Amino acid sequence: MRLKGLYLVTPDYSGDWLFNATERAVKSGVDILQYRDKTSSFRIKLSVGKRLGTICREYEIPFIIDDDPVLMDILDADGIHIGKDDVPFNYIKSRFPDKIIGVSTYGS
Repeated sequence: MRLKGLYLVTPDYSGDWLFNATERAVKSGVDILQYRDKTSSFRIKLSVGKRLGTICREYEIPFIIDDDPVLMDILDADGIHIGKDDVPFNYIKSRFPDKIIGVSTYGS
């Protein structure tokens, strides 16, 4: 599956402004949302992810989680984005065959 359109990647969570900004962006034409948070605890990521996932479902756009297959699974997100130092692609593909999998290419 190839995804097309405007792909928004969130910053790390730093306050509830993120939800309003995300909803405004989605209303303005964002087609895919990736929740990327490298600094928050899992508990915060879970809470933020639930709210972002609700926005994505409301506007019927794919919701992608960065790096964390456990969070993706719990939130029932549409997919995951992984880098070279994350969980291996083959594991993700075998464990979650129906999910979208994005892979960083590092300029390739």
